[in-house]
Amino acid sequence: MKRLAIALVLGSAACSPVAGTASAVDVCWRVSDPEGGAARNEAVAVDIPNLETCAARLEAVRMMEGRPVTGLYNGHFIFVTEASVLSAQTLDGTRFRVFEPEDRKEIQVGIQALMDHEAAGKAGR
Repeated sequence: MKRLAIALVLGSAACSPVAGTASAVDVCWRVSDPEGGAARNEAVAVDIPNLETCAARLEAVRMMEGRPVTGLYNGHFIFVTEASVLSAQTLDGTRFRVFEPEDRKEIQVGIQALMDHEAAGKAGR
């Protein structure tokens, strides 16, 4: 789990729009469903080694925005809410927990530390 926290430190969790589909391998996608518009996919990060790392990145997005996030990684949907991080092969398929509660708490602590560090850097300018 500590490796996962280190992976978070090495990359940004900010989303950037990317043209194309969510079919690229080892890309962590966020599925956006804007009101009145068509759903679009935004790459959160590339060269992601596994579903858990993508889920941690999506957890960071959820914490920064304060709302649930849905993502995709190598054909699996990831659903991140305040209550849980779940994965399924389809939008309405059976969902499975990605992290045990204690592991998720450790990830959240690491993300919050990064957010606090970034906020302190901006305040010091």
